Amino acid sequence: MQSQPLSSTSQSHSPYQQIAHIIVAGLWSSDKNKLIWQISDTPLEKVDIVGDKIPVKLPQLVMGQLHVDARLTARIWGAPDHWRHDYVNYLVNIKAILNSGGNHRVMGMIVVVDSLLTATASEEAKLLRLIANDWKLPYIVLASHPYDPHARTLIQLREQYAIDEAIPVYACDVSDPHEANRGFINLLYHAM
Repeated sequence: MQSQPLSSTSQSHSPYQQIAHIIVAGLWSSDKNKLIWQISDTPLEKVDIVGDKIPVKLPQLVMGQLHVDARLTARIWGAPDHWRHDYVNYLVNIKAILNSGGNHRVMGMIVVVDSLLTATASEEAKLLRLIANDWKLPYIVLASHPYDPHARTLIQLREQYAIDEAIPVYACDVSDPHEANRGFINLLYHAM
């Protein structure tokens, strides 16, 4: 799809229409875009949410939408697959831009990690540490590929990535629509 500024993706909403933004972070090995695809009821598109709001050029984000009911639409945003040293600052910028609209608010984040021990495991650990230190909204961790015979258990992931006990960690086959939706609902309950 063509890149569009955020404002062009907006539809006309009633004054009581709420837009809840969910950010999905994770590295390429986690298959986080499959999660977004499964829980969205619209085709995924690439969107430039920054436009001319800040002088720094930020990458486009993948977005899908879920129309919960007449009063609530959830926009699910996929953060870039590769993080840099300023990844969390990037997420904070995204959060500020998304929160700047009237009936818009970022509800939280889903961090998708790979249950399999891959070459990106050390990068996932860094990403989780950065988010734990700097992210000021609710988030949960979803472990993709949980049914592979070589998958690490949730306890192993929590220990290896030093995930605080207050942060929920769930197994989630991101290819299964029921499990993907359950992961999304788990974030909503955690954010309430």
